[in-house]
Amino acid sequence: MAYKDLNKRRKYQREYHRVWRKENPEKVKEISKKYCDKNREKLRVKGMENYGKNKEREKLRNRIYHDENREKIRLRKLEYRKKPEVKKRININQKKSRIKNVKKNSVRDKTKHLFSLKGKKCKFCNSKAIHRHHHTTPYKFDKFWCVCRECHRKIHKEGQDVFLEK
Repeated sequence: MAYKDLNKRRKYQREYHRVWRKENPEKVKEISKKYCDKNREKLRVKGMENYGKNKEREKLRNRIYHDENREKIRLRKLEYRKKPEVKKRININQKKSRIKNVKKNSVRDKTKHLFSLKGKKCKFCNSKAIHRHHHTTPYKFDKFWCVCRECHRKIHKEGQDVFLEK
């Protein structure tokens, strides 16, 4: 239908376009994907500008959504954390944060927090009564021996090199 009035023509075209999009969702999705791929950088910059202009409104909108969907978000996070590649990354990050959270961040504190003595045997006498980490040279948190109290005392009394020769 050809309208001579420009405003009527535009109104008709908008309505026709809206109806067509509703009737052809697959085509719309394909066209949108092509457009987004072609104009990715321009859309990203435009989105950042829009967010900068409406930061408070966006924060409020996000807060409202979060409050309304708290349980749904919690379940989504749990599902995400069950993935094996995510579990591995989480464990690595937890170890790193444990290192950072140690008060003094000293070598001994890092070793104590990261390496358990449970189930270990003494390097020298094979006793299961392990009480100490003995740090060797170079002096780093992951360079140590698991030793019992008696052997640890002997190492410090006689010297590490003499004790190893026996």
